[in-house]
Amino acid sequence: MIYIATGIFGFLIIHFFDFISLKRIPVAKPLTWTLGIGLWIYSFIMICLAPNKLLLPVWSTRLGWIVLAISLFMFTYSLFINLPFRKTYIATGVGDKLIRTGLYALVRHPGAIWFILFMLSSILVSKSSLMLITAPIFIVLNTLLVVIQDKFFFTRMFPGYDKYQQETPMLVPNRRSIVVFIKSLQRARACNVNSEEEYKMATLRELLQQGNYEELWQRCCGFIDLSLEDFMKIQKRLLLEQLELLKKCELGRYIMNGATPYTVEQFRKQVPLTTYADYAPYLLKRKMNALPKKPILWQYTSGKYGEYPFRWAPVTARQLDEIEPLIMALVFFSGCKQRKEIVFREHDNVLYGLAPPPYATGSIARALPQGLFNFLPPIETAEETPFEDRVKQGFNMALSEGLDLCLALSSITVAMGARFSQKNGHTDFSALLKQPKSLYRLVKGLIKSKLARRPLLPRDIWSLKGLITFGIDGSVYREKIREMWGRYPLDFHGC
Repeated sequence: MIYIATGIFGFLIIHFFDFISLKRIPVAKPLTWTLGIGLWIYSFIMICLAPNKLLLPVWSTRLGWIVLAISLFMFTYSLFINLPFRKTYIATGVGDKLIRTGLYALVRHPGAIWFILFMLSSILVSKSSLMLITAPIFIVLNTLLVVIQDKFFFTRMFPGYDKYQQETPMLVPNRRSIVVFIKSLQRARACNVNSEEEYKMATLRELLQQGNYEELWQRCCGFIDLSLEDFMKIQKRLLLEQLELLKKCELGRYIMNGATPYTVEQFRKQVPLTTYADYAPYLLKRKMNALPKKPILWQYTSGKYGEYPFRWAPVTARQLDEIEPLIMALVFFSGCKQRKEIVFREHDNVLYGLAPPPYATGSIARALPQGLFNFLPPIETAEETPFEDRVKQGFNMALSEGLDLCLALSSITVAMGARFSQKNGHTDFSALLKQPKSLYRLVKGLIKSKLARRPLLPRDIWSLKGLITFGIDGSVYREKIREMWGRYPLDFHGC
């Protein structure tokens, strides 16, 4: 019976694994898992080798070996392959996201099913009378573990778990979960990508190309349906993730005065509020060796007058990847009138009215999937052209090719509209005779403006799908922009 007690003790240690993950106690997470599973494996082997044997037919042993091999493989796959191993069992804190694909599309705890089959097959294989007693005990303990995880831990660890509970059964698959499981396998096989990042990048582009707007909306804009509680769980997890990175670099140790907080509460108590002045000695000189991750580019914002010429900030590869769905969401929000409405299509024309890199807003065009939209002028040309010339070139191209989305500073958007009014009646039509598309749009616009008895405006030329502006003067120009362009802008904070 000492071996059964050892196995039970191992289970009790494993029960603390999720608690330690939530508390973000360093090193304790892998040690807890290793110790608990080690004790359980030791007890399992010794129980199998116990001298008292059952008299079972040969066919039952053969059947037991088959079930044992299958269940052991599936148990290992569900816990150590379907889940990201390092983030789940080694890295401090909880995993970075809720896994709902693969076996976890079928049930919420697939490992529990395979554990039951594994223990029952162990009776047939070992023929141990002690295993006949042990198997039900271990099955009950493991089932108790997953119930506790499901009710008390996972809802705190993973945003969206409440919804996952409603949609996916706990242990026994149903018709809906089987269909979802099959579809997830088909999606994984169709994508055939080498990394999660490539899958994400390709998916956004491909979903728009394929017209799969519902899934595209969910991936880019689904965050608006998060509850406040789920949203704060994500923010807390991301903050703790950044703290772990900062602890390992010179800048982080300087900012946190040597403190090593493991919770948000500790961070608030131990780390003082900071301003850009605290980071300036490192960022203004762009000291990459002092940062937690090596940046792939640097960008700057304008900052307060007379304080710094520019405020430099690093951008990592992961940050640029995370920006992509957010910029896509910004584009979709600018044109939709209701949820899940995406009016933009591949190769829509976009007027490039952004400040060029290394201004932060210059990253927007680079963050979008390359080749998805036609920028006027093209990104490479725009970034090398003076701002005024670029806007003029973009307008001329839009007059010829059409315009679906305008992306510019609020003040620039108004200035572009005012330029139309100033040119009213002074258009050189002879120069447009070689550009029939431009001539057609301009004549049509002039007719509209004359019928309305007002100067020519951009809305007479184009019917935009979306209009995105940024800058501190957005609220000042909001009504003026609507008057000129025919729609209210989606204004965001940019620099």
